[in-house]
Amino acid sequence: GEANATVPTADEMAALIRGLEERLERMPDDLAGWKMLGRSYLTQGRYMEAVGAYSRAAQIDARDPEVAGALKQLETIARNRGRHDEAVTR
Repeated sequence: GEANATVPTADEMAALIRGLEERLERMPDDLAGWKMLGRSYLTQGRYMEAVGAYSRAAQIDARDPEVAGALKQLETIARNRGRHDEAVTR
């Protein structure tokens, strides 16, 4: 089963993210780690946490194109969700 080996299960994702979070506590300047954590949060729809991870990455390297792009994408998501929430509460 090569095909299904590529997509981790929810449990595997959770374990991966926990491992990353623990590693980043020990190695807070690990740019690649913060970007991977940001991507992981994004895929799970954990947008606020993704913003946090990418913001940390931006502190390490503000010129990283992936970080800048991700933060811009998250800003758009936040704006759209804000409008959506307002529409729902009215």
